[in-house]
Amino acid sequence: MYRVVVADDQAIVRFGEEQLVNRLANFEVVGSVANGTAAYQVIEKNPVDVLITGLRMPQGESVVCTIKRIHAAFPDVRIVLYTGCADHEVLVQALQNGACGCVLKTSPTSELVYAVQTVVRDQQRYFDPTLMLTQTELATITQDPGVLCKRYESLTRREAEVLPLIVLGYSNKEIAAKLYISTKTVETHKSNINRKLGLYRHVDLVRFALQHHLVDF
Repeated sequence: MYRVVVADDQAIVRFGEEQLVNRLANFEVVGSVANGTAAYQVIEKNPVDVLITGLRMPQGESVVCTIKRIHAAFPDVRIVLYTGCADHEVLVQALQNGACGCVLKTSPTSELVYAVQTVVRDQQRYFDPTLMLTQTELATITQDPGVLCKRYESLTRREAEVLPLIVLGYSNKEIAAKLYISTKTVETHKSNINRKLGLYRHVDLVRFALQHHLVDF
């Protein structure tokens, strides 16, 4: 049985994905979440074979960053983008950093089914035919993405989860509730983030996040 997690900020999309996947032979949804951080937490705690995720999920860590973190920690998890975003630059970044398939929400649901089955059973990449990726983009996808940002890469997994929430203006108490940690732990992470990035003002953290595309606003 292939275990699937679906991640999308729209509940109705997640519901549709769950219904679709659960009807497939030997597939079952084991997690349904609204953002990338929550998807990471589910994968961290449970055996997962496939993650179906949106590409734009506001109010959190950018999906490209999440994909990079998941792929680094759980390389066997096959990541399929299911998105309404046709921005080729962002799509290529996501595919270069660990996603192995992409389907546009404007395509028939049969495309998503075929993509999931292809990346899992055939261990191959799958790109929606309507994407029309160029030869240059296809070549870029197979290249090593390199380091996103040396200072950002120095953050621990938990610090990388806390940073977007700081940037978005959440209080220590709200961050603690979202990540199931204590406010004291949040304060420690914030101090470490400030020190590692060399940034101590909120406006500077926001500017840094924007410059490196770390947060979806």
